[in-house]
Amino acid sequence: MGWFDRLLDKSFSWMIVPDSLPINPAVAVFCHTYSMRRDLTGLTDMGQQAMDLAIDLFLKGKAKYIILSIALYGASEERLEKRRRLFHFHPDLHVREDDLYCFLGGARHTHDEVQKVTDVLRGKGSSLIVVADRYHMRRSLQVFRRAIKWTDIYPVSSICRTYEMGYHPSLVRSLSIGRKSIHILWNIVLCYLTPIFTRKK
Repeated sequence: MGWFDRLLDKSFSWMIVPDSLPINPAVAVFCHTYSMRRDLTGLTDMGQQAMDLAIDLFLKGKAKYIILSIALYGASEERLEKRRRLFHFHPDLHVREDDLYCFLGGARHTHDEVQKVTDVLRGKGSSLIVVADRYHMRRSLQVFRRAIKWTDIYPVSSICRTYEMGYHPSLVRSLSIGRKSIHILWNIVLCYLTPIFTRKK
């Protein structure tokens, strides 16, 4: 880690939410997907780290279900299928079928993902582990806690090692995961805007 990354981490340490896990297994663990690489060959490092952490928590018995979001920002069928294969053929996850995990599609942003998770959880229980990039976690929790008031939310942050622009129709959204400094500032701004967005819904 270079000096600039260390400076960012120190300056914005207040954005990082401490990890928390329930004493008993949660109903589900969910992770944000973020994006695929621009050439569609795989997930960005931010997405890969979040997915691997969520799968690890699931395999360790920390949750009964795993919920993975596979299609963001109006993905085409081709892109959706590429994501499905990335998850389905994960070496640890592919043997776990039936009700153990869900694939969510069609989400355009964090609010959409949260709404789809809410639909999956309804009637199953009231505890959820949320896996998100550490600088996205504070905003993610804001949305979850406003949308699912009947559920206990437990945050577990992943750490992105390499920031890279993803496959997005929006240059701004791609830049927001392509540079660490922009990613942090993007999430700070949206943290302040989230109460306004959620009040309108």
